[in-house]
Amino acid sequence: MDAYRQPLLTKAQLAARWAVSERTVERWIAAGLPTRNVFTNVRVAPVDAEAWILDGAPSQPPRVRHETGRRSRENPAQERL
Repeated sequence: MDAYRQPLLTKAQLAARWAVSERTVERWIAAGLPTRNVFTNVRVAPVDAEAWILDGAPSQPPRVRHETGRRSRENPAQERL
């Protein structure tokens, strides 16, 4: 219970603590990092963050493929449809 008496962290504080960008923290939140809502702000309990990150937080977001009808940068020779 003492672990939950520590002050909650902001996204910026969590990013600084783990030496990652705030965008990475936002990806972790989208992937399921436990958070608390304090009015309109998102906060993270340090003990929850540590457990979640050490348990195998995803390092990269899943790749999303968008069909735009344009040539792929990966294969510039691809014909337009």
